[in-house]
Amino acid sequence: MCDSFRASLAAQFRSGAHAADVRIRFHLERTPEQQRQQQAPPDAVGPAGGAPAAGLHFVGEPLSAHKVLLAAGSTLFHAKLSNPCWQGRAAGEVSSGVQTEDMDGLSGKKRRASSTDQLSAGPIVPTDDGPAPAVSEVLVPLSSEAEVPFARQAIEFIYTGKLSEGLGMRALLGVRQQACYLGVEHCPQACDQAMLAVLQAEQWQQQLQQVMYRASTRTGGATARPQVLEAYACHALFPEPGTSPDAASFQPVRSALAKQLVSHFGDAVAALTRPDLYRQLLQLPAVAVRELLAADDFGTDSEDSVFLLLAAWLADQQEGGVTEQTRAELCGLVRLHRLRPLYLNYVLPVYEPFSACGRVELALLLRYVGAGEHERTVLLDMDGKRRLSPWYCSPARRQVVPKKGRTVEWSISREQLEGGLRDMVKNKKVACVCACFGASMAAVSAGAGSAVSSILSHGGLWGVQLGLDPAVPTAAGIYVLVVAPQQLGKVQGVVALTDIQLAVHSWAQGRRKAGWTGEFTSANVVQAGGGLGWATALTLPPAAASATEGERSATGWKGWKAKFTSANLVLAGFGWGWPEALTLPQVAADGAGGEASAAAGGVEAEVAAHLASWSEWIHEGKITGSITLPRH
Repeated sequence: MCDSFRASLAAQFRSGAHAADVRIRFHLERTPEQQRQQQAPPDAVGPAGGAPAAGLHFVGEPLSAHKVLLAAGSTLFHAKLSNPCWQGRAAGEVSSGVQTEDMDGLSGKKRRASSTDQLSAGPIVPTDDGPAPAVSEVLVPLSSEAEVPFARQAIEFIYTGKLSEGLGMRALLGVRQQACYLGVEHCPQACDQAMLAVLQAEQWQQQLQQVMYRASTRTGGATARPQVLEAYACHALFPEPGTSPDAASFQPVRSALAKQLVSHFGDAVAALTRPDLYRQLLQLPAVAVRELLAADDFGTDSEDSVFLLLAAWLADQQEGGVTEQTRAELCGLVRLHRLRPLYLNYVLPVYEPFSACGRVELALLLRYVGAGEHERTVLLDMDGKRRLSPWYCSPARRQVVPKKGRTVEWSISREQLEGGLRDMVKNKKVACVCACFGASMAAVSAGAGSAVSSILSHGGLWGVQLGLDPAVPTAAGIYVLVVAPQQLGKVQGVVALTDIQLAVHSWAQGRRKAGWTGEFTSANVVQAGGGLGWATALTLPPAAASATEGERSATGWKGWKAKFTSANLVLAGFGWGWPEALTLPQVAADGAGGEASAAAGGVEAEVAAHLASWSEWIHEGKITGSITLPRH
């Protein structure tokens, strides 16, 4: 068909040309009660004395069209228009009880339809040249009014041979479904190509969106919902594999959607830490979560974070409901043999969604993880299905943590420190001050009542605390804490703080100076601020004589830095640390601090004196430092 002729037909379609000889009307599918009423005897009449066709719920505006084009471009319209029992009907003529095959608008399954779904003639309209030819009507049942624009788009494709510009994934899936229902040749494939183009364009924009993330999210700006998420939100429109040739042509789109979904979320750590991604994660349907869990390219720091991602999603779906079969399918995609000890030994055995695996299978899995190569082979041969199971045999996911570990900056404001000092002075006991990691370092929560401002790493929430001990006014402690996310429930277990590094910055003349380092293996333990710490792990330099003096090196003022080793174990919910990590100047006894200060100016005067001794560590109103979490 030449372009000019096709353009002429398209213009007639859009303008409702006077040459149209058929009118398409859409109506909602009948309820079971309406279908029973249609089985009335042939002499039954409607409420107004008309045919049983009365009472259909029509939706959308009637659509004028041309029989010859509809019959040539649509198998459904061809069947209707070529059926002799539908031809030559004048206004009001409806055959009683004539049965034929019609198509259900949503599922595509055949159903029995009465003559009310069939072709009836419109009125003969007189003109100056004589009576106009009869304009027939074709009734098309739809599942909902929302399908009308998609059905019109599919019919327009018969005229134009192309889709409208600017259609998104939701519209393209809707048009595709109606094109399959109406049997519009080449339209489903055109929709598939258009969807691939939409996803390709979004992929090019993805890097730009990631650059814009901080400006758009942290300042409260909103971004458009990605097309890949729009597609999965209406995944019910996806054709079932193997149902028809049109379903087979959708497979490239399905693969591109899965790839784009993984690219959008990137990795489990990002999905659990960025608030925008976390909200989107919880809104995903099960079919999308399945694609994430099954993808080797879905990155993570360890499989623990993937386990946590599934736990967070399942916890949010409790009200909506997830079937046991779906839960089992999703749990089966977690690569359990790659879990770290905390999750493998303490979380997995008590986490309810995995209880269906049974105690025997769990015991075999735990043995498999710790076994040698020969024993692993024997365990796999005991049941051939294990070789196909991600629980036992699956590659490592893409690693997102650099080889040197992930370093995150933290800070404690002057106001936070002052509040902690006030608690210490008032209560005469150790006070703890939690460091902050800035916005969106962990979207998952440690639960109500937890004072840990945390970051997510290896499925745990890690925090840093400052310890203020009134018995040691010339030093302060620094501690690392780890808490299990509340989505896992109550977890009792031991965590190895292997190779975790802490750093606290000191300042001189507005310049930050690096701290000295130390390797510690001491096992002396004390409880400090709800955690565990080392009493004599760090040899401290002599206390300074004033707030303006401190230990200097050839390169400037020193900060403090230390490192945990594999000898350090801690209960989940507690932490390790150094009670006297930070050296502070002695509070003067001339009235500026100590008992004399308390007597002269009360608590506030003593707090002010202690606060003054922190001048080396405070810069621009806050104490700063970093924590480095390992890759392994």
